[in-house]
Amino acid sequence: MTRPVITPAQAAVLRDAAQGLSVYESANRRHISPRTVQTHRGAILGALGASRMAHAVALGYELGVLKRGDVDVPQKLISRTG
Repeated sequence: MTRPVITPAQAAVLRDAAQGLSVYESANRRHISPRTVQTHRGAILGALGASRMAHAVALGYELGVLKRGDVDVPQKLISRTG
């Protein structure tokens, strides 16, 4: 399988989705309209062959579009024990 091609803007929106941001939160962060975020999400779904953003995020990691460190994990979720 070849690696899907998504634009840098789409990759940014995919990272936002991986962080759990809504369309409106992603639009605010990226200084674009919510409709543009929706358009990017649709293109991401098509490029990755996913039907939902959760699946697109999982595929993003699996295919190397997303990598560890792309998502900020709240400190309260990080185990302090081995």
